Amino acid sequence: MPISRAIQDIAFRVSRNYTNRDFTTETFITEYGNTLAGGSSGFDLTAGTFTVPVGGIYQINVQHSGTSNYSAANNVIMKLYENGTALAADTVRDDPEGGQSANLIISQTRKLIAGEVLKVSFQVTNDTSVGANFLFSGHLVG
Repeated sequence: MPISRAIQDIAFRVSRNYTNRDFTTETFITEYGNTLAGGSSGFDLTAGTFTVPVGGIYQINVQHSGTSNYSAANNVIMKLYENGTALAADTVRDDPEGGQSANLIISQTRKLIAGEVLKVSFQVTNDTSVGANFLFSGHLVG
């Protein structure tokens, strides 16, 4: 059976490039710049949130690429929040101390209910000026 046009539009891919800044306080990533989102994708560019438009099975991906100045950081933490809660399975960490970069990935297939809200946070300990880039994408599988 062919997928309906409305379901095909439930896909998004947004990215955010930062110049060096302070992430020592947990920060929700907002104001994504480069975007690919269908008309009914459910993504709010200003808030940086994905609101599930249709319940079903989704593939969700979040990637952080730290490009510079991670030598003093002893923890880099990225979380995927669902309805205001980040579970242990939604949290990834790295210890880039002594290095100049950090990379984190969350990739999950999960059942989501219409109206649920996903958003991404990021935090770095000790290093007040890091270059952090983000890619947040997802699509309805079925």
